[in-house]
Amino acid sequence: MVARHSARRDYQGEMGFFEALGDGAFAVDRDGRRVFYPGWFASGFVVPTDAEYQRLRTALVRANLAILAGLFLTMAVVLTQRPAWVRLGSGCMWRV
Repeated sequence: MVARHSARRDYQGEMGFFEALGDGAFAVDRDGRRVFYPGWFASGFVVPTDAEYQRLRTALVRANLAILAGLFLTMAVVLTQRPAWVRLGSGCMWRV
């Protein structure tokens, strides 16, 4: 059984928002090994080295940034488009 407590004490430096999001994917087991959980329901695997741990943290931060940027881009595109009922103009009382 792995105790799912934070591995934050292993992180050196100032922790930002995206680092804190990635922090929830790591845990420390009873033997003191870092365990990485790639998803909510995924089984974890042991991270063998500090270099691999840093690589995974960096990848998580970049993935979170990419997801957020994609979300904002999608929202910008969708919100700047005229609604379909305005474009079609059939059967509606507002014409633009």
